Amino acid sequence: EYAVDLENNLHISPDHKSIAWTEPGVSIARLLPAAGEKIKSWEKRYADSPRFSQDGKYLYLSMVDDEDSDSQALWRYEIASGEEQKIGPLYWDYFVENGT
Repeated sequence: EYAVDLENNLHISPDHKSIAWTEPGVSIARLLPAAGEKIKSWEKRYADSPRFSQDGKYLYLSMVDDEDSDSQALWRYEIASGEEQKIGPLYWDYFVENGT
């Protein structure tokens, strides 16, 4: 059984076959792929803000950076292969300081 933050963090893939969400208060992201496939979870990396690519092939997530556990990085997860790729760091301080 899973909790879902319906107000902010439930996302449906463009082809309507997959759902991604975060669980409220615990920074766990989950992906429910096409029917019958196992749920993928990112539980130990403070995953947040899942978003699908326009073509639905990738899920983008904000997660703890492997190289610097004090910062977040943008990661891309290829749904078909399960491969994860770090895209780059997220500079939260910049956004907070500039009000964006």
